[in-house]
Amino acid sequence: MQRGWYHASHDHVRGIGIQIGYERNNPQIVDLTHKGRGLHTNFYENHLSAGTVFAIMSSVDSILDDLETLRTAHPLPYTVNTTDDARRIQLLTGDPVSVGD
Repeated sequence: MQRGWYHASHDHVRGIGIQIGYERNNPQIVDLTHKGRGLHTNFYENHLSAGTVFAIMSSVDSILDDLETLRTAHPLPYTVNTTDDARRIQLLTGDPVSVGD
C-alpha cells in the first residue's frame, strides 16, 4: 500500500473511501462508501428492498474503474479541517493529527 494505511477492518475500509472522496473532491465516492456500508449491514439485518440493493450495487459498480485508477495515483494535498477528519486519518495511519495539519 502506497500510503501505508491500515485496511484490516470495516472502519478502515470506510475511512479509506471517505478520505479518498474528500481528497479528490468527489462526493459520489463518499456517498457510495456510506451506501456500501449500508449494504454490509443489510446482509445481516435484511432491511433494504431488493430494488434498493440492486440500485446501490449498480451505483458502486459504476465507479469501480475510477477507483482502480486511484489505487496507484499519488495522494493529493489535504488539510485536516475537522475533528472527524483527524480521527479518520489517525484511524488509517495510527499517527495522531490535529485540525489544521
